[in-house]
Amino acid sequence: MRSILFNNNKVWIGSGRGADALNRLDTETGIVEKINISSLKQRVFNSAVNDIFIDNTGIIWIAISLNGIKYFDPALKNYKQYSIDISASENLVNRIYGINPISNNQLWASTFDGLVLFDLNNGTQKHVSEKGNVRSLLNGNSILVNNEVWFPSRTSGIVIYNLISEKLTYLNQNSNKGNSLSSNYINKLIKDKEGIVWSGSRDGGLDRIDPKTNIVKRYNNIPGNSESLPDNSVYALSEANENEIWVGTNGGLGLFNKKNESFENFYHNPNDKSSLSGQQVSCILKSKNGSFWISSYGGGLNKFDPDTKTFQRFTSQRNNIPNNTVYSLIEDDQGFLWV
Repeated sequence: MRSILFNNNKVWIGSGRGADALNRLDTETGIVEKINISSLKQRVFNSAVNDIFIDNTGIIWIAISLNGIKYFDPALKNYKQYSIDISASENLVNRIYGINPISNNQLWASTFDGLVLFDLNNGTQKHVSEKGNVRSLLNGNSILVNNEVWFPSRTSGIVIYNLISEKLTYLNQNSNKGNSLSSNYINKLIKDKEGIVWSGSRDGGLDRIDPKTNIVKRYNNIPGNSESLPDNSVYALSEANENEIWVGTNGGLGLFNKKNESFENFYHNPNDKSSLSGQQVSCILKSKNGSFWISSYGGGLNKFDPDTKTFQRFTSQRNNIPNNTVYSLIEDDQGFLWV
Protein backbone atom coordinates (compact mmCIF):
# COMPACT_ATOMS: atom_id res chain seq x y z
CA MET A 1 0.00 0.00 0.00
CA ARG A 2 1.38 3.41 -1.03
CA SER A 3 -1.50 5.84 -0.57
CA ILE A 4 -4.92 6.09 1.04
CA LEU A 5 -7.80 8.59 0.98
CA PHE A 6 -11.10 8.73 2.89
CA ASN A 7 -14.13 10.35 1.26
CA ASN A 8 -17.88 9.85 1.84
CA ASN A 9 -17.62 6.37 3.40
CA LYS A 10 -15.24 5.30 0.64
CA VAL A 11 -11.60 4.37 1.12
CA TRP A 12 -9.38 4.86 -1.93
CA ILE A 13 -6.30 2.62 -1.76
CA GLY A 14 -3.27 2.96 -4.00
CA SER A 15 -0.64 0.25 -4.35
CA GLY A 16 2.09 -0.92 -6.73
CA ARG A 17 0.28 -3.60 -8.69
CA GLY A 18 0.05 -2.43 -12.27
CA ALA A 19 -3.48 -2.39 -13.68
CA ASP A 20 -4.92 -3.29 -10.24
CA ALA A 21 -3.03 -0.55 -8.40
CA LEU A 22 -6.18 1.39 -7.49
CA ASN A 23 -9.00 0.03 -5.34
CA ARG A 24 -12.01 1.58 -3.61
CA LEU A 25 -13.52 0.15 -0.42
CA ASP A 26 -17.10 0.88 0.62
CA THR A 27 -16.92 0.98 4.43
CA GLU A 28 -20.68 0.44 4.77
CA THR A 29 -20.91 -2.71 2.63
CA GLY A 30 -17.32 -3.96 2.85
CA ILE A 31 -17.21 -4.33 -0.94
CA VAL A 32 -13.89 -3.62 -2.67
CA GLU A 33 -14.03 -2.28 -6.22
CA LYS A 34 -10.96 -2.73 -8.41
CA ILE A 35 -10.44 0.26 -10.68
CA ASN A 36 -8.59 -0.76 -13.81
CA ILE A 37 -6.29 2.15 -14.60
CA SER A 38 -5.35 0.54 -17.91
CA SER A 39 -8.64 1.83 -19.27
CA LEU A 40 -7.33 5.34 -18.65
CA LYS A 41 -4.01 4.90 -20.42
CA GLN A 42 -1.76 2.11 -21.61
CA ARG A 43 1.70 1.19 -20.26
CA VAL A 44 0.57 0.25 -16.76
CA PHE A 45 2.45 -3.01 -16.18
CA ASN A 46 4.88 -1.44 -13.71
CA SER A 47 2.65 1.45 -12.64
CA ALA A 48 1.95 2.28 -9.02
CA VAL A 49 -0.51 4.70 -7.45
CA ASN A 50 1.83 6.84 -5.34
CA ASP A 51 -0.63 9.41 -4.03
CA ILE A 52 -4.35 10.24 -3.87
CA PHE A 53 -5.65 13.71 -3.01
CA ILE A 54 -9.09 15.39 -2.89
CA ASP A 55 -9.35 19.12 -3.63
CA ASN A 56 -11.84 21.64 -2.23
CA THR A 57 -14.30 20.99 -5.09
CA GLY A 58 -14.46 17.25 -4.41
CA ILE A 59 -12.32 16.22 -7.38
CA ILE A 60 -10.05 13.26 -6.57
CA TRP A 61 -6.53 13.43 -8.02
CA ILE A 62 -4.52 10.24 -8.59
CA ALA A 63 -0.73 10.30 -9.04
CA ILE A 64 0.53 7.31 -11.04
CA SER A 65 4.23 6.52 -11.19
CA LEU A 66 4.57 6.05 -14.96
CA ASN A 67 1.38 7.53 -16.38
CA GLY A 68 0.96 11.03 -15.04
CA ILE A 69 -2.13 12.33 -13.24
CA LYS A 70 -5.72 11.16 -13.44
CA TYR A 71 -8.69 12.82 -11.81
CA PHE A 72 -12.10 11.52 -10.82
CA ASP A 73 -15.24 13.65 -10.73
CA PRO A 74 -17.70 12.04 -8.26
CA ALA A 75 -20.59 14.02 -9.73
CA LEU A 76 -19.99 12.73 -13.26
CA LYS A 77 -18.52 9.41 -12.05
CA ASN A 78 -15.80 9.43 -14.68
CA TYR A 79 -12.00 9.43 -14.86
CA LYS A 80 -9.92 11.69 -17.07
CA GLN A 81 -6.26 12.18 -17.86
CA TYR A 82 -4.76 15.50 -16.74
CA SER A 83 -2.24 16.65 -19.30
CA ILE A 84 1.06 18.17 -18.20
CA ASP A 85 1.94 20.68 -20.91
CA ILE A 86 5.41 21.90 -20.04
CA SER A 87 8.75 21.88 -21.80
CA ALA A 88 10.33 19.00 -19.92
CA SER A 89 11.15 15.37 -20.52
CA GLU A 90 7.81 13.66 -21.19
CA ASN A 91 8.97 10.36 -19.74
CA LEU A 92 10.21 11.92 -16.49
CA VAL A 93 7.55 14.58 -15.93
CA ASN A 94 4.81 11.95 -16.14
CA ARG A 95 6.47 9.82 -13.46
CA ILE A 96 4.52 11.25 -10.53
CA TYR A 97 5.72 10.80 -6.96
CA GLY A 98 3.09 12.78 -5.05
CA ILE A 99 0.45 15.51 -5.00
CA ASN A 100 0.33 18.22 -2.34
CA PRO A 101 -2.10 21.12 -1.82
CA ILE A 102 -0.79 24.65 -1.37
CA SER A 103 -4.12 26.47 -1.14
CA ASN A 104 -7.71 25.84 -2.18
CA ASN A 105 -6.80 26.61 -5.78
CA GLN A 106 -3.20 25.44 -6.11
CA LEU A 107 -1.44 22.11 -5.82
CA TRP A 108 2.00 20.63 -6.46
CA ALA A 109 2.90 17.49 -8.34
CA SER A 110 6.31 16.04 -7.50
CA THR A 111 7.77 14.40 -10.61
CA PHE A 112 11.07 12.86 -11.65
CA ASP A 113 11.74 16.05 -13.63
CA GLY A 114 11.09 18.53 -10.84
CA LEU A 115 7.86 20.06 -9.58
CA VAL A 116 4.75 21.18 -11.41
CA LEU A 117 2.54 23.88 -9.88
CA PHE A 118 -1.11 23.69 -10.98
CA ASP A 119 -3.49 26.64 -10.71
CA LEU A 120 -6.93 25.04 -10.67
CA ASN A 121 -8.72 28.33 -11.37
CA ASN A 122 -7.15 29.19 -14.71
CA GLY A 123 -5.56 25.84 -15.63
CA THR A 124 -2.01 27.20 -15.83
CA GLN A 125 1.07 25.13 -14.99
CA LYS A 126 4.52 26.12 -13.77
CA HIS A 127 7.56 23.84 -13.90
CA VAL A 128 10.11 24.26 -11.09
CA SER A 129 13.32 22.28 -10.71
CA GLU A 130 16.85 22.59 -9.46
CA LYS A 131 19.29 22.83 -12.33
CA GLY A 132 21.27 19.64 -12.60
CA ASN A 133 19.42 18.09 -9.65
CA VAL A 134 15.79 17.75 -10.69
CA ARG A 135 15.04 14.76 -8.46
CA SER A 136 16.10 16.36 -5.19
CA LEU A 137 12.54 17.59 -4.51
CA LEU A 138 10.83 14.20 -4.68
CA ASN A 139 10.00 14.29 -0.97
CA GLY A 140 6.32 15.21 -0.84
CA ASN A 141 6.37 16.72 2.67
CA SER A 142 6.06 20.43 1.80
CA ILE A 143 4.69 23.18 4.05
CA LEU A 144 3.29 26.64 3.32
CA VAL A 145 5.02 29.51 5.14
CA ASN A 146 3.34 32.83 4.30
CA ASN A 147 3.82 33.20 0.52
CA GLU A 148 6.49 30.52 0.33
CA VAL A 149 6.44 26.77 -0.11
CA TRP A 150 9.20 24.99 1.81
CA PHE A 151 10.38 21.66 0.43
CA PRO A 152 12.62 19.16 2.24
CA SER A 153 15.39 18.12 -0.11
CA ARG A 154 17.59 15.04 -0.09
CA THR A 155 20.68 16.95 -1.15
CA SER A 156 20.10 20.71 -0.81
CA GLY A 157 18.62 21.22 2.64
CA ILE A 158 15.37 23.18 2.47
CA VAL A 159 14.34 24.54 -0.93
CA ILE A 160 12.04 27.58 -0.71
CA TYR A 161 9.79 28.62 -3.60
CA ASN A 162 8.29 32.11 -3.47
CA LEU A 163 4.80 32.05 -5.00
CA ILE A 164 4.96 35.76 -5.84
CA SER A 165 8.46 36.17 -7.27
CA GLU A 166 8.54 32.54 -8.56
CA LYS A 167 12.15 32.23 -7.42
CA LEU A 168 13.97 29.48 -5.53
CA THR A 169 16.12 30.14 -2.48
CA TYR A 170 17.87 27.71 -0.15
CA LEU A 171 18.50 27.00 3.50
CA ASN A 172 21.30 24.49 3.74
CA GLN A 173 24.25 23.23 5.70
CA ASN A 174 27.27 25.50 5.77
CA SER A 175 30.29 24.45 7.80
CA ASN A 176 31.36 28.10 8.03
CA LYS A 177 28.09 29.27 9.59
CA GLY A 178 27.03 28.17 13.06
CA ASN A 179 23.36 28.96 12.45
CA SER A 180 22.99 26.97 9.23
CA LEU A 181 21.09 23.69 8.90
CA SER A 182 22.63 20.67 10.57
CA SER A 183 22.27 18.53 7.43
CA ASN A 184 21.34 18.81 3.75
CA TYR A 185 19.26 15.60 3.83
CA ILE A 186 15.87 16.58 5.30
CA ASN A 187 13.31 13.92 6.22
CA LYS A 188 10.52 15.97 7.77
CA LEU A 189 9.23 19.54 8.07
CA ILE A 190 6.44 20.92 10.26
CA LYS A 191 5.25 24.41 11.18
CA ASP A 192 4.00 24.95 14.73
CA LYS A 193 1.18 27.24 15.88
CA GLU A 194 3.63 30.10 16.42
CA GLY A 195 4.85 29.88 12.82
CA ILE A 196 8.22 28.37 13.72
CA VAL A 197 9.50 25.68 11.33
CA TRP A 198 11.01 22.46 12.72
CA SER A 199 13.24 20.35 10.51
CA GLY A 200 14.27 16.73 11.08
CA SER A 201 17.24 15.41 9.13
CA ARG A 202 18.67 12.00 8.32
CA ASP A 203 21.90 12.52 10.25
CA GLY A 204 21.98 16.01 11.77
CA GLY A 205 19.23 16.00 14.39
CA LEU A 206 16.53 18.64 14.91
CA ASP A 207 16.62 22.25 13.72
CA ARG A 208 14.44 25.18 14.82
CA ILE A 209 14.02 27.82 12.09
CA ASP A 210 12.50 31.29 12.46
CA PRO A 211 11.08 32.09 8.97
CA LYS A 212 11.26 35.84 9.66
CA THR A 213 15.04 35.78 10.03
CA ASN A 214 15.99 32.28 8.77
CA ILE A 215 18.04 31.91 11.96
CA VAL A 216 18.60 28.23 12.74
CA LYS A 217 19.11 26.66 16.15
CA ARG A 218 20.36 23.08 16.30
CA TYR A 219 19.45 20.33 18.74
CA ASN A 220 21.60 17.21 18.61
CA ASN A 221 22.25 14.02 20.49
CA ILE A 222 24.95 14.59 23.10
CA PRO A 223 26.45 11.32 24.41
CA GLY A 224 26.00 11.09 28.16
CA ASN A 225 23.32 13.82 28.26
CA SER A 226 19.94 12.20 29.00
CA GLU A 227 18.08 15.44 28.20
CA SER A 228 19.45 15.74 24.66
CA LEU A 229 17.89 14.39 21.45
CA PRO A 230 17.69 10.55 21.55
CA ASP A 231 19.35 10.13 18.13
CA ASN A 232 20.43 12.38 15.26
CA SER A 233 18.37 10.50 12.64
CA VAL A 234 14.92 12.14 12.78
CA TYR A 235 12.02 10.58 10.85
CA ALA A 236 8.87 11.98 12.49
CA LEU A 237 7.72 15.29 14.00
CA SER A 238 4.43 16.32 15.59
CA GLU A 239 3.35 19.29 17.69
CA ALA A 240 2.22 17.93 21.06
CA ASN A 241 0.95 21.27 22.37
CA GLU A 242 2.01 24.92 22.31
CA ASN A 243 5.05 24.16 24.46
CA GLU A 244 6.20 20.72 23.27
CA ILE A 245 7.23 18.90 20.07
CA TRP A 246 7.33 15.13 19.61
CA VAL A 247 10.47 13.95 17.80
CA GLY A 248 10.67 10.41 16.43
CA THR A 249 14.19 9.17 15.78
CA ASN A 250 16.12 6.07 14.81
CA GLY A 251 16.99 5.59 18.47
CA GLY A 252 13.84 6.37 20.41
CA LEU A 253 11.17 9.02 20.97
CA GLY A 254 11.80 12.49 22.38
CA LEU A 255 9.40 15.09 23.80
CA PHE A 256 11.05 18.48 23.37
CA ASN A 257 10.17 21.29 25.79
CA LYS A 258 10.48 24.64 24.04
CA LYS A 259 10.84 26.66 27.25
CA ASN A 260 13.74 24.84 28.88
CA GLU A 261 15.04 23.38 25.59
CA SER A 262 15.37 19.85 26.93
CA PHE A 263 14.13 16.43 25.88
CA GLU A 264 12.20 13.85 27.85
CA ASN A 265 13.13 10.61 26.12
CA PHE A 266 11.40 7.26 25.75
CA TYR A 267 13.15 4.09 24.63
CA HIS A 268 12.37 0.46 23.87
CA ASN A 269 13.07 -1.81 26.82
CA PRO A 270 12.68 -5.55 26.04
CA ASN A 271 12.04 -6.21 29.73
CA ASP A 272 9.29 -3.59 30.08
CA LYS A 273 6.04 -4.21 28.19
CA SER A 274 4.86 -0.67 28.95
CA SER A 275 7.87 0.86 27.18
CA LEU A 276 8.04 1.91 23.54
CA SER A 277 7.64 -1.24 21.42
CA GLY A 278 10.37 -0.32 18.92
CA GLN A 279 13.39 1.96 18.88
CA GLN A 280 12.99 3.19 15.27
CA VAL A 281 10.05 5.61 15.22
CA SER A 282 8.39 5.99 11.82
CA CYS A 283 5.29 8.10 12.43
CA ILE A 284 3.56 10.18 15.12
CA LEU A 285 -0.16 10.93 14.90
CA LYS A 286 -2.38 13.07 17.13
CA SER A 287 -5.93 11.73 16.88
CA LYS A 288 -9.10 13.82 16.99
CA ASN A 289 -9.63 12.93 20.66
CA GLY A 290 -6.13 14.14 21.56
CA SER A 291 -4.42 10.74 21.86
CA PHE A 292 -0.91 10.27 20.50
CA TRP A 293 -0.08 7.19 18.43
CA ILE A 294 3.51 6.23 17.63
CA SER A 295 4.49 3.65 15.02
CA SER A 296 7.86 2.04 14.44
CA TYR A 297 9.87 0.02 11.96
CA GLY A 298 9.63 -3.48 13.41
CA GLY A 299 7.89 -2.67 16.69
CA GLY A 300 4.32 -2.12 15.59
CA LEU A 301 2.03 0.54 17.06
CA ASN A 302 1.93 2.35 20.42
CA LYS A 303 -0.61 4.53 22.23
CA PHE A 304 0.92 6.99 24.68
CA ASP A 305 -0.60 7.46 28.15
CA PRO A 306 0.29 11.02 29.28
CA ASP A 307 -0.67 10.36 32.91
CA THR A 308 1.60 7.35 33.46
CA LYS A 309 3.99 8.18 30.58
CA THR A 310 3.77 4.59 29.40
CA PHE A 311 2.75 2.93 26.14
CA GLN A 312 0.06 0.45 25.17
CA ARG A 313 1.37 -1.85 22.45
CA PHE A 314 -0.43 -3.13 19.36
CA THR A 315 1.64 -5.73 17.51
CA SER A 316 1.35 -8.64 15.10
CA GLN A 317 2.23 -11.03 17.93
CA ARG A 318 -1.00 -10.00 19.63
CA ASN A 319 -2.92 -10.16 16.33
CA ASN A 320 -3.65 -6.43 16.55
CA ILE A 321 -2.01 -5.52 13.24
CA PRO A 322 -0.85 -7.67 10.28
CA ASN A 323 2.80 -6.56 10.37
CA ASN A 324 5.07 -4.79 12.85
CA THR A 325 6.77 -2.63 10.22
CA VAL A 326 4.54 0.45 10.06
CA TYR A 327 5.26 3.18 7.53
CA SER A 328 2.36 5.56 8.12
CA LEU A 329 -0.76 6.26 10.16
CA ILE A 330 -3.99 8.01 9.19
CA GLU A 331 -7.29 8.67 10.95
CA ASP A 332 -10.58 8.63 9.02
CA ASP A 333 -13.64 10.85 9.50
CA GLN A 334 -15.19 8.40 11.95
CA GLY A 335 -12.14 8.29 14.22
CA PHE A 336 -10.83 4.91 13.04
CA LEU A 337 -7.07 4.53 12.77
CA TRP A 338 -5.61 3.01 9.60
CA VAL A 339 -2.15 1.46 9.78
